[in-house]
Amino acid sequence: MADFSGFALTLVYLERFFANLLLGENNELKSRYLLVGLHDEPESLVPSSREQVGEQVREQVASALPKGVARLLKVLKGEMSVLDMMMALKLGGRRNFLEKYLTPATELSLVEMTQPNSPRSSTQKYRLTPKGLAVKVGGK
Repeated sequence: MADFSGFALTLVYLERFFANLLLGENNELKSRYLLVGLHDEPESLVPSSREQVGEQVREQVASALPKGVARLLKVLKGEMSVLDMMMALKLGGRRNFLEKYLTPATELSLVEMTQPNSPRSSTQKYRLTPKGLAVKVGGK
């Protein structure tokens, strides 16, 4: 249990949520399991306190991703080819890009092929999955 300026927040629920989101697990998430409440109720609830907690959670999720994957999610817009993504990241080595950026992102189900039945197609492009979009929007 962590204490954030008057908020008692059980991290178990958040861990289960992000395990479902990032790792594809299927933990049951219901509001009755979410134990967020005021601890020693403060006189006034300052919105910036809520924002600080949300920012800390976003930072934890972003820090859990490999650096290459986090960078790739930031530059991936719509559908992009490998070359387009490499240019956006200012990278020159295709092998390095595939090993440290694209492969981990696809293994985490954050990025998907537009033509999964033709993985070596010359017109192959990649896009964010709904999970990848959620991680990108959460991490801004």
